[in-house]
Amino acid sequence: MMLDRFSNLPKQNGEYFFCMICLTTFKERYSNFTCQKKKIPDLVLYDAITPQLKGFEKECAKLDFHPILKREQGTKALWLSNIKIFEYFLKTRYKYLIILEDDSIVPENLQEILNKEYINHKDFLKLGGVRLGQYASCNLYNKYCVKKIFETINKYPIDRGIDHYISNIPTGTKEKRPYIFNKKLSELPSTITKVNPEIAKKSVRISYNKNFLSKEKIKNLLFSFFDKFLS
Repeated sequence: MMLDRFSNLPKQNGEYFFCMICLTTFKERYSNFTCQKKKIPDLVLYDAITPQLKGFEKECAKLDFHPILKREQGTKALWLSNIKIFEYFLKTRYKYLIILEDDSIVPENLQEILNKEYINHKDFLKLGGVRLGQYASCNLYNKYCVKKIFETINKYPIDRGIDHYISNIPTGTKEKRPYIFNKKLSELPSTITKVNPEIAKKSVRISYNKNFLSKEKIKNLLFSFFDKFLS
């Protein structure tokens, strides 16, 4: 569940590793990857981990997921995809990692903007990471930030989505987490990438979570039925 999920891996010549987490079985999402790759020729596709994947529970067991996420399989799956990309990035010569979700729309000159305004910004240099897109659809990291994320998840249970977790946004258990990732950089726009609204409104993460709840409901009804039948 590592390199086999990457497609279009380039030679490690540049400073940036651009990677999109994409549910390739959804035509409109893969189509968006194709469109963004025209703007970023080195854009790599990562075939998103899903709850249906063989060995999913085994992979989840490697991380300290809080029980509050028991029914949020989509949230766990997105964490796993990010973790696998982080692990790969740390083994490369790249300086910067940009992870996009498959509803992201990037500007034509994204790398130029990053070089000019982001990678040497005092806020970025302090933490090494910043959100670039709406709803965490595009994030920028350096290796310092990624290492801090691994340190943090080894100390604190994962109780919310990755963007809220690393920015200490009080969801999940609402317990405090270290602020290791900038929500924005001072004097810069809060976002420089957009999302495709038609794709974004069909949240696969929420869909997976609802499917899990439906299965749990059916299972509980069956248990209740047999319990009454046998009593």
